Amino acid sequence: MNDICVIRKLVADGDGAGDDRRYAIILPMILRLMKDPSSAQSSVPRILKHLEAAETAMKKQILVARMNQIQLDEYKVLSKQIEESIERSASELEVAKHEQVIAKGHRKNKEEYELMAKMINALPSRLETNQKLENVKRELELQHERQRKLEAQLSDRKNTLHALNIILNDITRSLQDADESYETSSEESPNDNNSTQRNHETMGDG
Repeated sequence: MNDICVIRKLVADGDGAGDDRRYAIILPMILRLMKDPSSAQSSVPRILKHLEAAETAMKKQILVARMNQIQLDEYKVLSKQIEESIERSASELEVAKHEQVIAKGHRKNKEEYELMAKMINALPSRLETNQKLENVKRELELQHERQRKLEAQLSDRKNTLHALNIILNDITRSLQDADESYETSSEESPNDNNSTQRNHETMGDG
């Protein structure tokens, strides 16, 4: 507050002499005039001049005070506008942050969508997929047909091998029976020869 008063006083003091000095000059002149009225002719103009200067200085101070008040009011209005602007900027900043978060979410969704679109585009179309499925089905049918043919051939071979096995078993049994018959006949033939020889010898002795 003292600084403001000093500034106002310096602004009002245009000739470099302060009001206190001016009043200090006027007061002795008035006292001297009261003691010596004969000096009024020379003292009164000087007193009036100083009083006029003091009045002008007071008017200047009043004008400066009014201007200072106007500036102060303007500063208050400006300060209020600045505060409102700061509050508005803070609100806009919050809105911008919220919009930025939403924009990031949209960007993320867009990137995910583009990635999914690339993955979908990388996959074959439905027509290509259906064609591949048809090809796979035909290939499976061919494989099943080949498998059925191979199983039929294998069954025929099994039957043939089974028949050959039966034939071999029959041949083996026939050979075994023939061998047994031959061995039996071989054993009986020497016994018959010995009996015949003994009979001849007996007859010779008689």
